Amino acid sequence: MRPLSYTQIALYQSCPLCYKLRYIDGLKPKDKWYFSFGKTMHMCAEYFFKIRVPPPPSLEELLHFYEQNWLAEGYESIEEEARYRSYGREILTKFWEIHQADFKMPVAVERLFYIDIEGVKLTGYIDRVDKLDSGGLSIIDYKTDKELFATEDIEKDLQLTLYQLAAEQTWQLPVERLTLYHFLS
Repeated sequence: MRPLSYTQIALYQSCPLCYKLRYIDGLKPKDKWYFSFGKTMHMCAEYFFKIRVPPPPSLEELLHFYEQNWLAEGYESIEEEARYRSYGREILTKFWEIHQADFKMPVAVERLFYIDIEGVKLTGYIDRVDKLDSGGLSIIDYKTDKELFATEDIEKDLQLTLYQLAAEQTWQLPVERLTLYHFLS
């Protein structure tokens, strides 16, 4: 059996038929703007943090990377795409201002993992892992949802728990902080 991802598990929990159509029957869903926007923002965060030596890219380099790697699929109109493209530049400018000032090299960026939990194989990518001053780890998961998440949503969400298990198995260090980083806020 192929490893399962958090996305597959969440889809199955919300709609077993959708899971079957997507992952068993192989039907590809229609492109959605929010997947393109989210993937573009994730690639930019990866570009910013996945460097060999400091300093991180300049704002101009980050925005150039953004323009070169913009994903246009799924937008309803040219105008909608232009609005989100401009909005993405604003978000990345704030992201750069926040993170360049006290930049620290992360332990890992977009780290692929495979874990086995009682015979169930799981896989995924952890957006970012930082080492804290205490010696423990901090896991950061980027989100581009329009709405902020409520505490009860986070408590029911298994994604960060899977990332914590994977990080602790990979680095043999305790995960002391789990963060959902909401790009839009």
